[in-house]
Amino acid sequence: ISVSAFLLNRSSDLEIVGTAVGITIEMPYTTVLTDIVTNGDIYIFSVKDTVLASLAETVCPRIEGKVFLHTAGSMPMTLFSAVAQHYGVIYPMQTFSKNRDVDFSEIPCFLEASDEDTMQLVEQMTRTISRKIYHMDSETRRYLHLSAVWACNFTNHCYDIASELLNKHDISFALTFLLDLVPSLYNRQFQKTNVRIKLWGCVSRPF
Repeated sequence: ISVSAFLLNRSSDLEIVGTAVGITIEMPYTTVLTDIVTNGDIYIFSVKDTVLASLAETVCPRIEGKVFLHTAGSMPMTLFSAVAQHYGVIYPMQTFSKNRDVDFSEIPCFLEASDEDTMQLVEQMTRTISRKIYHMDSETRRYLHLSAVWACNFTNHCYDIASELLNKHDISFALTFLLDLVPSLYNRQFQKTNVRIKLWGCVSRPF
């Protein structure tokens, strides 16, 4: 399977990133729309939600008969329907950072496809990087993504509030203890159980 990469970014670091990706997985890259190769089997759009639809409308009509995928949790698969025949979604439910290594084989990937042949191709490709593969339609995936935002982003916000509270009362050194406390709590009490029944104190009472 031949997969093509298109990196859409105006960052000055893009050339460095593209070169590193190309060398690592032996794949050509470009930052120019008109330079996208047309002999790939699968084209993956991993860009901001705000530009995804317009980018698909620009790129897909130039490359006929190929499979087009996006990686967005909140965007529908059907954004490709007017410009492509074979399309789908591969949504890895994880936060990524260039400064943090992840074991992709442990990341759950949620797949959707326009037809059975496309699903088989997407699943074949995904199984080379992850052992946790699930089929999920766009509407259900939206709620999965929303739940992930609440669980991840708002947890970070709570950390920020805790940090401000510690700084205000000159006990900022205790932040390290908090960072150790929460993962320990999750590992010990929240695995395979109802999170709600593990709340205590003021957060366990209805408002």
